[in-house]
Amino acid sequence: MRDGAYQEPGPEKRHPPWRGHHGPPLAVRGITCVPSKGRAAPARPVHPMKQQILVIDDELGPREAFRMLLKDRFDLCMAASGPEGLARVAERDFDLVLLDLRMPGMDGIEVLRELRALRPTLPVVVVTAFATVETAEEAIAMGAFASLIKPFNRRDVERVIERALNPAP
Repeated sequence: MRDGAYQEPGPEKRHPPWRGHHGPPLAVRGITCVPSKGRAAPARPVHPMKQQILVIDDELGPREAFRMLLKDRFDLCMAASGPEGLARVAERDFDLVLLDLRMPGMDGIEVLRELRALRPTLPVVVVTAFATVETAEEAIAMGAFASLIKPFNRRDVERVIERALNPAP
């Protein structure tokens, strides 16, 4: 071998393409953890005793905030858009929907209108960072139970959800 000439390493010195200490990536092992964009996530088992809440919000932050606040008491399902949320409502019964009003494409008011057509008695709490009297009044007139303003705190979220799920007679 000449100095500076490249020599292909022998089979004992070749590293696997993943070069990790824990074996090949999950996808190489035939396991997929995260669905690709545009595909529905596999159905999670539903806890029979927990009430089911659907969170429809285009922003990851509020979805994760709701998940952290509510995961111990409720079975949660997340949707990143209005059409995705409507598809979830069509395939499964929920006890409550937390709905962001400002979303690209189909906004919260349109989603609320469609929800009323699909499930007229389903309680919906609208969530927005851009609270205006007109928007809140429009949502309430269309059948929304209440509204939450971002940023929200645990006590306000729990109070509104408790009232929505257990309305006074």
